[in-house]
Amino acid sequence: MKIVLIGAGNVATHIGKALFNEGHKIEQIFSRTMKSALELASKFNTSFTTDIKTITDNGDIYIIAISDIAIPSIIQAFPHKDKLLIHTAGSVDISVFERVCKAIWGNVSTTDFL
Repeated sequence: MKIVLIGAGNVATHIGKALFNEGHKIEQIFSRTMKSALELASKFNTSFTTDIKTITDNGDIYIIAISDIAIPSIIQAFPHKDKLLIHTAGSVDISVFERVCKAIWGNVSTTDFL
């Protein structure tokens, strides 16, 4: 499976490593900052972006692993409305996601991958 990680922090790192170690391809990393995007992308030898509008449409699954407070603005700007999204949010109402995506699988934590 081709995975796009939206976020480059601790949760995205652990989920990405677990999926990568199981043979999945990390297709791209999105982060608000160049430093964190580059750092995580280098672990998976993959591309990265800091512009939400340039996220690849080649992903099979898009994992949203960012702070709950940042999710609504990222979801509104997310350019691909027909993709499967998985989120790690604990306190974001599901309606935020339903407006912009085909399907979601919610509230995944890093312990799900240990």
